[in-house]
Amino acid sequence: MSIKHLHFSALLLGITLGGCSSVPTSPIANTDKEDSSKSIQQTTDKPVEYPTRPFEAETLFDLLVAEVAGSRNEFSVALEKYTKQAFHTRDLNVVARATRISSYLNANANALKLSQLWVELDPEDLEARRLAAHYLTEFHQLPAALPHAIYMLEHGETDTLRTIAGYAALANNEQRQLLLDQYSTINEEWREHPDVLLTYATLLNQQGEYDPAQQTTNRLIELEPLNESARLLSCQIIEKQQGTDAALASLEKSLELLPNSKLLLLHSAKLWTDKDINRSRQQLSKLVTLFPDDHQLVYSLALISLQMGLEQDGEILLRRVLESPQLATPAHFQLAKLNERQGDTEQAILHYRNVRSGQYLITSASRLSRLLALENRMEEARIYLGELRNENPRESGYLFQVEAEMLENNGQPQNAFTVLSQALVQFPNAEPLLYARSLLSERTGNMAAAEQDLRTILKNTPDNPTALNALGYSLTINTNRYEEAHQLISRALELKPDDPATLDSLGWVLFKMGKHNQALPYLQKAFEKFPDPEVAAHLGEVLWALNRREEAASVWQQSLKDNPDSDIIISTMERLEVPEQLQAPQPTTTVK
Repeated sequence: MSIKHLHFSALLLGITLGGCSSVPTSPIANTDKEDSSKSIQQTTDKPVEYPTRPFEAETLFDLLVAEVAGSRNEFSVALEKYTKQAFHTRDLNVVARATRISSYLNANANALKLSQLWVELDPEDLEARRLAAHYLTEFHQLPAALPHAIYMLEHGETDTLRTIAGYAALANNEQRQLLLDQYSTINEEWREHPDVLLTYATLLNQQGEYDPAQQTTNRLIELEPLNESARLLSCQIIEKQQGTDAALASLEKSLELLPNSKLLLLHSAKLWTDKDINRSRQQLSKLVTLFPDDHQLVYSLALISLQMGLEQDGEILLRRVLESPQLATPAHFQLAKLNERQGDTEQAILHYRNVRSGQYLITSASRLSRLLALENRMEEARIYLGELRNENPRESGYLFQVEAEMLENNGQPQNAFTVLSQALVQFPNAEPLLYARSLLSERTGNMAAAEQDLRTILKNTPDNPTALNALGYSLTINTNRYEEAHQLISRALELKPDDPATLDSLGWVLFKMGKHNQALPYLQKAFEKFPDPEVAAHLGEVLWALNRREEAASVWQQSLKDNPDSDIIISTMERLEVPEQLQAPQPTTTVK
């Protein structure tokens, strides 16, 4: 029996359109997507001719079920049936179809197994090799991917080889060495191929074998003097061996030959950033002139312009970036910050409102809420935050915290508590929310509620060092339960040794217990790691209690230089009635 016209309607239309390039994030997608789509178009648009040998009844039934499921958009059923029969029948057409469906549905683990079976059945099929190489690379099985890449190289496709070299940067030394060892298996006629030389040199560079890497790169440059990738790699190797100045000198020579190379100009801009930001901006300006439609370059030039204080130039460039679907959101965020600095609140609000998702969402929400609150538009801010929560359910917890913070900062701590409580109904036992509500309760004098939330965290995660330290410190400053606090903080330090916040807490509870000499080394270590005003206040007070008063004053004054408005240091000095002569700046003293 033969089966013809196994057509998936909607599913196969998707596969036809996506084809092998249906892995959009794949570096391998640099291969000729049009050819890939054509290949799959041919496979799916014409009747599928299966071998004339009869299929078993169960196989036939599964394939028909898969076809019907695909027509109903029940893709998981279609995938399950095709995969089952691909391994059962080992029929080339069924295996190929199952692989393409897996790829289309991003069932990567399935696609990995099926593509390898496809290669086993038809080692000469480039699509099978391409997919096998891609999924092996995605799963970081680079040595297994290399033979497929080499085979494709021998048949005119080079991108997969470069992709493997790129992924190798994330591999360990053992895997990279296996790749290097495999290069000896490449036919001699291909060893001088530019892509082979470049990949080999890249691997050597990643492995830290800089001399042979440079030798290989130099050989490639001899063969192709205008190969910008080779010249960039050579510069990177020189930078590692001889430093930035030597690398820049090498780049300048390469740019004489390739003055409009995007790769080389970008690297030049990067290297100049720390040495001469104006030179860096010049290179980016040239790039933007050469590639005016590259919004990433325009955005980079905008940021460096703002960094240099060229606000007008930066604003003009950012407005150009608003045309980019990918970069419009960060451009709105940068424009909002700029307008806020300039005092243009309405424009800042407008741009912050356009940040609806992505990495700047929470910061934008917080800044916009603050600006609206300053204008007594609190209800508007709360409606806006509610909209964001609906649009970004995964970020809802953080957005609830933004709303609570805004309410507390504007004299509505009870409403803030209500918001956090509502959030915890939606996200029970969410640690950030419990922690935020605990801190709010502590600030409003409700120690019982503060303790309860921290103990809820510890009930769920008993070895949570942050919660252990928070509860211990809270008990230290709000109660006289010092022994209990000491146990909690000591446990936190066991779990997170050398954490400056926990060291400070332990030193402070020991001080409260009257163990001043024991407290001192913990506070000294905390201050060394994190010279925060609160740590400085604690360290100074312990030194003061030990009658090392000039040292105490020196610690406070050092901290006040960086934090002149620090309430905790000023109030500590006032409470201890520090004489005026010791409040004046003191020479820097090392506390031992």
